[in-house]
Amino acid sequence: MIKIKNYLGPETVVRMNAVDHDEIVGQLVGICLRDAPPARRTALQQRVLKAMAMKDQGLGSGFAITHARIDDADKISVAVGLLPRSIRFAEWPDVHTVFCAIIPSAKAAAYLGFMAHLCRMLSQPEPRAAFAAGDRERILDCIQTFDVWKA
Repeated sequence: MIKIKNYLGPETVVRMNAVDHDEIVGQLVGICLRDAPPARRTALQQRVLKAMAMKDQGLGSGFAITHARIDDADKISVAVGLLPRSIRFAEWPDVHTVFCAIIPSAKAAAYLGFMAHLCRMLSQPEPRAAFAAGDRERILDCIQTFDVWKA
């Protein structure tokens, strides 16, 4: 069973000061790659940013995602940026939360399962309200509660 808490936790749900698309994406990619060996991190980050170009998607209700599939990623990595205010993110207006995902090519099916589970959670009023408010602690509680409820 896919559990959102296996991908999102205190170290990956972050409040951001950035409101510029490239700065947001750069910071979130850095969080996703935090466990990569330092010798590989810069080269991997450059490949991820190149692969992410033009791969932003609006999810509705103030949510957007940017993602990249690359062959040499070790695991699915996800980070969430809670923006200080709603912004235009790529072509989507009024975005308050940006998800960033790096997916190994071999894990595409698992990623789709994660996204389906995440979208189910975001369709619920309490998690949606917590993200809209940028309330990190409430978001983390919602993740725990949703994972238990769906188990």
